[in-house]
Formats: sequence, C-alpha cells, structure tokens
Amino acid sequence: MTTKAEFRDLLRRTLEDTSLTAPLWGDDTLDDATAEALARYGAIVPLEVRSDVAVAPNATQISVSGLESGRWIMAVRDAAGRLIEPIGADDRIPAQGWRWWNGAIDLKRPATGGTWTIDWRAPRLLPASDGDDMPIRTGDEAAICHFAAATALRRRAIEEAKRGGRGGEELLTLVLSFERSGERLARNRGRQLRGSIARTG
Repeated sequence: MTTKAEFRDLLRRTLEDTSLTAPLWGDDTLDDATAEALARYGAIVPLEVRSDVAVAPNATQISVSGLESGRWIMAVRDAAGRLIEPIGADDRIPAQGWRWWNGAIDLKRPATGGTWTIDWRAPRLLPASDGDDMPIRTGDEAAICHFAAATALRRRAIEEAKRGGRGGEELLTLVLSFERSGERLARNRGRQLRGSIARTG
C-alpha cells in the first residue's frame, strides 16, 4: 500500500517539483489536488464495501459505520440472505422494506435478528495522516497521480493568467495530457477490478 506521504512524493516527482528548499507547490496544495483526484478516481472505480451488521430482533433501524448517505447503498440483505427492497411510492405492500432516514437505514417492519449484510459504495477520501494508506488499489497510483497533476497544473495556469504571465497555454496542454492518461489508466484498471468488494464487519 502507498501512504499519503509516499503518494505526495510521487506526485512531486511527476510534476518535477522535488526541490527541498523552494518547491513550487506546498504540501497543502498537493493534498487538495490529490483529494480532488481521489473523487474523480472513485467515480470511475467505486470503493465497494460489504458490511456485516449485527441486528437485534425487532430493531427498526440499522446503523453502518462510515455510511453517510442512502445514495451509497447498493443492496440490503436480512439475516437469511433475502434481498430487502427500498420503500417506494406505493407503501401498501406488507413485505419488509427500507429507506434512508436520519443517518440510518430505517426499516418498514421490525427486523429479524441476526447478521444483516449491507453493500455500499464509499467515497475515496484523502487520509488525515501522512502515515495512513491511500484508499486506492495497488497499481492505481499512476492514474490518481495524473489526475492530481492535472489539477495542480490547472490551478497554476489560472494563477499565471491572473498575473498576466506567459506559459498558460503550455500548462493547459500538459493538463489535458495528464487528464487523458489518468482517465485511460483508471478506466482500464476499473474494468479489470469490476466485481471486487471489500468486506467490513
């Protein structure tokens, strides 16, 4: 796995900004660009998570650690492995159902006790600590690095344009090149990894 600090060093090498005394980009700027790159990468290669949750008999809500939006939920299964459908506009069907309410999965009927399974797509977020691992698959560093480099260079081009400086067009050419290569690398990798789900308990 690649840590946040290791990835930042990789990004600096990609941008040829390895001066120890006077780097062109500060760490915070590169981290912001990396956070944006992770969001773009996550849209192409979602972080698919399977959470096993112990649910008490007759519970009416299920909380999943890290799950913050009902839009992220892909599937809800009860302790018997039955797929539970989301509650639709027609709520008259007596079967079990679920909806997202107040930060949790709200059940239509009291739950059967046991281990329920929630499949969901988590966002890929920049780690808080430099020593933490990046939320990416091994081998995908180049794709995220190219997205981040494009973001950093685009911001630099905007700054140059505001100051009336030259070189903005050349920077934008590099931006397009990095964006295209990042997109190609991420999509090729995403096709190879389709169907893989991480499990949390």
